[in-house]
Amino acid sequence: MASVTIYSVTNYNWKEIKPENHPIKKDSFNISSIYDFLVSPATVLNCNFDEDLCGWRQPQNIDYFDWKRRSGPTPSHSTGPETDHTSKNDSGYYLYIEASSPRNKDEYADLISPPLTLSAIDSSVKVILRGFIGSTFLGDFAIDDINVHPIENSCFSDVGNYYRGTLNTANGFQCQTWSLVSSTPNTYTPSKYPDADLTLNYCRNPTESRARPWCYTSNSGQWQFCNIPKCQVPVLATPSFPLGNKYPIVMVDKGVYFTTTGRVTLYYNGLWGTICNSGITQDTINVICRQTGSGNTGTFISNNS
Repeated sequence: MASVTIYSVTNYNWKEIKPENHPIKKDSFNISSIYDFLVSPATVLNCNFDEDLCGWRQPQNIDYFDWKRRSGPTPSHSTGPETDHTSKNDSGYYLYIEASSPRNKDEYADLISPPLTLSAIDSSVKVILRGFIGSTFLGDFAIDDINVHPIENSCFSDVGNYYRGTLNTANGFQCQTWSLVSSTPNTYTPSKYPDADLTLNYCRNPTESRARPWCYTSNSGQWQFCNIPKCQVPVLATPSFPLGNKYPIVMVDKGVYFTTTGRVTLYYNGLWGTICNSGITQDTINVICRQTGSGNTGTFISNNS
């Protein structure tokens, strides 16, 4: 089981990759955990924020401020979108962060998805933000229409719309290249379905209208189902403790280049929080590194601001 974190930093230059320059969480956060361990994990997440946050949560105990759900323009003039991305009018909602006052440089806001489960061992997850991402604004940062889905390579779940493997035969016949299909009319083209990954002649299910991935075969030009196995979604046992440990420790907000550098957070008595730097020893640091899979030894970096 896993989750996706959307992490936005105000006025931060990610080219500053030295560990001592990474944003460090301030103290005194103490609220209930944002994690709901009773929610069943999903393989696909879609949200346009028009009704609510769709299970996405705000980890207020380990960041500086919150994403805000809003319709219409942002409060500060000409610094954000005028409408949402879905309906493109004032009836739709989106999420945004205000980058101007009272925000300070290097403060950040986290947004964590509901729990996810991969449909296969070789699967990965793709995150698509079809809404605006702030590059055309003067300061604010807004997101809308989030889609999180698996990339399945050796099997398919549901009806196979996220299968991205390279099988290109159906019932022993070679598949036709999608852009060169000889059937008339050919309605399944890469340009018409850009999100369906109609690459070369690989089996796909672009409109989700059929029961599994398929293709047009070279022998007759007719479509046929591809022989791709169904993914066996793992059955998750309910652990005695969240994340399987009484006191789980995780490393969050890892650097782009230094993946073993980040903030250490501990789950204790229903709360996620950071560890006090007072009296921390090298032995403790080494234990944390091993528990988070970050090697056998480490260095403690403190920001007292």
